Amino acid sequence: RGVDNSQTIDAIAKRVGAIVGKPIPYGDVELSLTASIGIAIGSPLYRSIDELKQDADIALYAIKERGRNGYRIYQQDRQTQPAG
Repeated sequence: RGVDNSQTIDAIAKRVGAIVGKPIPYGDVELSLTASIGIAIGSPLYRSIDELKQDADIALYAIKERGRNGYRIYQQDRQTQPAG
């Protein structure tokens, strides 16, 4: 079993969300963006990069169904994990 990097992954995902979420001045208004992030953690269980990307998509759609603006981690051996 590999090292548990979940705290590092959480910190990176939160930082990306915070950076994307900073208001952007545009003329007389401020634009606001949000980020929906799907994360798949690689493991020996994956046979191809396409499987890893597919699981990242599963995580992405799970966070979008929850209302967007957050992240979800998918681990093949644990299924989707709630986060952000």
